Amino acid sequence: MPEEKIEKQEKKVQGLKKRLTLKIVLDAIERTGGKVAETIRVLGINPLTFYRNWRYLPEVEEALQQFRQMGFEEVTDTIFEQAKNGNLKAAHIYLRYSPTAKKNDWTDNQTLTIKEDKPLSDAEKEQLKKDLFGM
Repeated sequence: MPEEKIEKQEKKVQGLKKRLTLKIVLDAIERTGGKVAETIRVLGINPLTFYRNWRYLPEVEEALQQFRQMGFEEVTDTIFEQAKNGNLKAAHIYLRYSPTAKKNDWTDNQTLTIKEDKPLSDAEKEQLKKDLFGM
C-alpha cells in the first residue's frame, strides 16, 4: 500500500511540472507584484527551478522589469512629494539621484560665488538662507 501512495505522489508531482506554463508563471508574477521570492512561493517550485527554467526567458524578464520600473516610479513620486512638502532629506535624495538632476549636473557641493568683498547684511543672509535651504 505505501508503495502505491509513493507512485501516486510522484505522478502528481510530474503532472504539476508539466502543467507549469509561461502563462501561469506570468500570472504569478502579476499577482505578486513582480516579487520573485513570492512568485516562487506561489508557484510552489524550488528557486533553482525558477532561475534555471523561467527567470531568463524574455517574457519573464520583461514582466519583472515592468514591475521594477513601476516601483521605481512610485518611489520617485513619493520622494518628490515629500521634497515639495519641505522634507530636506527627501529633497537631497531627489536632487542627488533623479535622472533630471543628473542631466542638469546637480551635485552635492554647489559653488557660491560672492562678487564683493564686503560682509553680507542681515537681509542678504536671510535671503541666502531662503535660496539655499528654503528657510
